[in-house]
Parts: sequence; C-alpha cells; structure tokens
Amino acid sequence: MVEIKPFNLAEYLHTPEEVREFVTTLMEEDESGVPDADFIIAALRDVVCSEGYAEIARRSGISREGLYKALSGKGDPKFSTLVQLTKSLGLRLALIPTSPDKAA
Repeated sequence: MVEIKPFNLAEYLHTPEEVREFVTTLMEEDESGVPDADFIIAALRDVVCSEGYAEIARRSGISREGLYKALSGKGDPKFSTLVQLTKSLGLRLALIPTSPDKAA
C-alpha cells in the first residue's frame, strides 16, 4: 500500500523571495480580485509555519500564543496585528482598487 503524506506548503517556502512570490501569486489568482479573510489568514499561517512561530513572534513582537490564536481557523486578528505580522515577514499590506470604476 502506498502511503500518502499530507501536503505541507511550509516545507517549500525557504527564502524571502519564495514567500513574496507565494503571497503575490495567491493574491493575484483570486477570481474576484479580492481574496476573503480566511484565505489570507491561511496563506499567512503557511508563511509563519515555514519560518517558525517562535521566530516570527520574536520579530513581530506578537506572542507565540497570540500568533496561534490570530492565525487559527477561528481567529479574527485585529488590523494592527496583521500590519505587525506582515511587516515582520518582509511584506506590506496595500489597498488597491478592484476596478478603475470603483476608484472614484
């Protein structure tokens, strides 16, 4: 019998460039142009797992427990937590119009 291991994306994100490419691709590939919050949290969770919760907690100033809570399936992190977290990952949040018509 063949043993199938669960896919763990964190095993494939080794460099800051790979993390940036992963996050950028996810945000661009959403059909609506606006990924939902759960999708974004799941992506951030994968990135944090790849670097380690303890390391990201140290760099972000967010407790390890706070990271687990914020990135859990039931978490609903504050905007300030997301800003701190993305900054510690070498990323930034940006607000971009979904279409030229809605920018006005």
